[in-house]
Amino acid sequence: MVIDTTLPVIGLFGSNMTKPLELKEAELAAAELLAVEINRAGAVLLTGAEPKPHEYEERPETVKDVSVYALRNSGAGRSAIWVGVARNDHALASRDHGAEGVVVTPGWGHRRNFVEACLCDAAIAVGGSSPGTAAEALFCLYLGRPLSLVAQRSGGTQVTPLELKSRIGTRVRAEGDRLSVDIGVAGAYAWAETTSERVMERPLPADEAGAAGVVEKLLAKAPKHQPRPDFADFLDTSTWDDYVADSLRGAGRWKG
Repeated sequence: MVIDTTLPVIGLFGSNMTKPLELKEAELAAAELLAVEINRAGAVLLTGAEPKPHEYEERPETVKDVSVYALRNSGAGRSAIWVGVARNDHALASRDHGAEGVVVTPGWGHRRNFVEACLCDAAIAVGGSSPGTAAEALFCLYLGRPLSLVAQRSGGTQVTPLELKSRIGTRVRAEGDRLSVDIGVAGAYAWAETTSERVMERPLPADEAGAAGVVEKLLAKAPKHQPRPDFADFLDTSTWDDYVADSLRGAGRWKG
């Protein structure tokens, strides 16, 4: 599957962690609204989802999965195209879901969060308090992807990259300096220690108008259309390593 070069790719990231029922439901409802609005805007949805062919007969309970579920069941939008980035220790061939979606597996365990940031043009982080979501948000900021951070808390809190780094803890770590993904992760953490950049945390959208506003603001920042990979060619670590290196170069973050 090749992503249309004219379409922006928007990542929609969120926690898998157990939360109080009220907060969890608010985040899931917001993710459903945002996923549909991403599609209505003519963009491609990117998440960490990795559904099997017959899953999602019932509403899932994670942001990444409920996002794809919403596309499949809304009937809205132009194409309902989505990309899931699976977590696995080893790279695997992509798996198409008909004409509507594809699951790719770059390998590298939790470091696949950096690959997600490479693949998207802009991103929305729902919550941002869990290690995985904080990593996805930080890596997007490091690569210059426009980011919207939405959470249950309101009041226009400003979140720093250093705060995001502290939320990650030991979840995502560089494992050497040979692979481009490790160069990227280490570079993002070093950058977080020195940058003065901030991202505003805004309330979760509660209706279609609110979700549309979040998506429209991201698209108004004119995300760069990164070279779109033909996922059929991404079969091993070497291919993904080259792609991440190219993404780092495109963002002006390559030190090699």
